Amino acid sequence: MRASLARMVKRVGTLVALFVSAVVLGGCVSIQSISSEQQDIVGKLRLTLTVCASGADDGPGGDEDHPGCLDTGNSGFQAGKGPGGVQLVTPTQTQILLGLRVPVGTGVPPLLSATPTPAPPAVGTMVLRRNGSYEAALQAAVPAPPGSTWVGYLSDRYPFDDGGVDVDAQSAGLTVDLDLPRGDNGGPFVGPLAVRPVVGVRAVASFPDDTPVECGDDPFQVQIGSNAPTICIDSPTAVQVGTSFNFPTRDFGVLAGKATASPGQTVTLPFNVRGAGALPAGLTAALSATTNLPGVGGVTPSVPSAALSNGSDTRVTVPVTIPKAAGPGVFDVSVTGRLDNGQARTGVAKLTVRDRQKPVLSKLKAKPKRFKAATRRKPKRGTNVSFALSEAASVRLTVERCAKRAGKRKRGRCVRWKALKGGLTKPGAQGANTVRFNGRLRGKALKAGGYRLVVTPTDGARNVGKLARVAIVIRG
Repeated sequence: MRASLARMVKRVGTLVALFVSAVVLGGCVSIQSISSEQQDIVGKLRLTLTVCASGADDGPGGDEDHPGCLDTGNSGFQAGKGPGGVQLVTPTQTQILLGLRVPVGTGVPPLLSATPTPAPPAVGTMVLRRNGSYEAALQAAVPAPPGSTWVGYLSDRYPFDDGGVDVDAQSAGLTVDLDLPRGDNGGPFVGPLAVRPVVGVRAVASFPDDTPVECGDDPFQVQIGSNAPTICIDSPTAVQVGTSFNFPTRDFGVLAGKATASPGQTVTLPFNVRGAGALPAGLTAALSATTNLPGVGGVTPSVPSAALSNGSDTRVTVPVTIPKAAGPGVFDVSVTGRLDNGQARTGVAKLTVRDRQKPVLSKLKAKPKRFKAATRRKPKRGTNVSFALSEAASVRLTVERCAKRAGKRKRGRCVRWKALKGGLTKPGAQGANTVRFNGRLRGKALKAGGYRLVVTPTDGARNVGKLARVAIVIRG
């Protein structure tokens, strides 16, 4: 620490000469204490951190001039002061940085606040806001391991000062309420919750408060460059940053399965209500179920409640009768477990209803009805076949020709139609569609005469709809 102090004395002397405004930053902000308490059985995990300001060489007090707060952080100086406690920047030119390394998925508040006490007298509330540049700088300097991430906060300018020798250093008690990450598939978070807090400080005398945070090559030492003088991590030490506090947690969750069935069937959706952590003895969760499948009046879980303890696993099923008229799709079936204090967890199962509805083709027309078949020289000949579809489907166009007529007259009523070989298949969208038919099958033009176009829809689930026909005449 003393060797570091000597290096900083040299650096500070040089910087004072370089900067007329004497804007130089040392550190010392330290984490004085950290504790946790989970709220309302399985609620937020409340972290209470106390951050203090102190200074090196304030007087003859030895290693601790301020009871309860370390004299020096990683940089060796109090924020805004140089060796011997010489004031280099006024306290109002400093900002406090707080970083938290937490598991991915942990819910964090957008801002924190505290009223520092006692020396010098507090001047109001210190507010720290989420800061993306500090988070990115921490991740670049001290990468969070897989499954965890850095959350960063930056305060407004505040006179956070160490005060006189042998008195308590000014400190700020910060309360951070963390939502537990959700377990896989709605299951409980299985603790402990690993958290690593870090604190830093920077001087912003000639910089806006929202200047991006830069950590430089060494986040544990003062960085002076084109940006505000900053020490990204003044506490704890580099070795300690590699470790985390492991706070015990309590939780429960509802794991959900899935099922597939057809309209008219009754299907059973599976769930498991699971506990984790030191839950109170005799704890139970009342169960209820819902679904967003249209036409279902209500659903009921197989058991009314589930007992909760560490590692408990209660099997729950929810039967659902799918209406015969139900359309295809994926729908939610949910089970909610609710404690007496109102806290709840919900698991959502996915119910896939098969497509058993046939597509409906309507409003079939051919315009013009009489036309010549296309040729190489006249490829634009043909007719527009229009129709409407109740859903997206492919359509197959085939051609029928009269094979037998009533009586002996050539123009008598046709009593038997014969399908010709060949046809064409086109995609169709829900609603109005138009398909071009050029009067040719299998590369050959149809002979002059009367025909019927047959159009058959088939949807993506291979449901074949009722065919429709329209009369056409190929001119000679």
